[in-house]
Amino acid sequence: MKGYDKFNYKYMAVTIAIMLVGLIGVITTMINVNDDIDFYRNSKYVKGFINNISVSEDDQKINYISVIYEVKGKEYTAKIKLDESDDIDYYKVNDNIRLFYDETNPKDCRMDSRSAISIYLVVFILSMIGAYGAYLTGSHIKKIILNRKLIKDNNFIMADFYKIKKRKSYYNNINGIENYVKCRYRENENDEYIYFTSMFMKNDIGHYLKDKKIKVYVDKNNYKIYLVDMNDINEKVKTVTNND
Repeated sequence: MKGYDKFNYKYMAVTIAIMLVGLIGVITTMINVNDDIDFYRNSKYVKGFINNISVSEDDQKINYISVIYEVKGKEYTAKIKLDESDDIDYYKVNDNIRLFYDETNPKDCRMDSRSAISIYLVVFILSMIGAYGAYLTGSHIKKIILNRKLIKDNNFIMADFYKIKKRKSYYNNINGIENYVKCRYRENENDEYIYFTSMFMKNDIGHYLKDKKIKVYVDKNNYKIYLVDMNDINEKVKTVTNND
């Protein structure tokens, strides 16, 4: 289990931003399309045909098709506005068309449910973005609380530097590589080592830490809950470089 990172304002800001984008997106989408969602949820399918096409002759590019359809033996006519993205040449007079109508008000008719599917998809994606942002934010807050408790309790061990662990990354890195200080500890010579990993570092400082002991804050009841003291590491590196 990797040690808990110290407070990272940049990371926190990003996770909160993700959560807010998702939340605002969901709220905005639901406000704007609530009527559409209700319509398609309660609508019924019927086949109709196109009896007229109105082509806009101005810059507004608003086109309509008139359709005729039958519900329970009664004939209805509806004028449907086309989206700007719809190709007017696709529609022909007397062509059959797939329609949906409101059971409680058959005069309310729309072409198909593709827009409803798009709406649900947008809401779902934005919800997932918001949920992921909330998860990241919650996880980071949990780390902060644990870190502060470990430091406050001041229960620590001095672990031996073991090695620098490298990992490919495209976020906090130099040349696509993140570096982690890995150290180990055992109370008695015959005991198995317990390993600890620091938060990421941009540079490989392993040569400065050779034969050094590193402070690690630990939960006295569970060594899997820990925090490698980055201040202690930086102080050791500074001491070595100053002596050089």
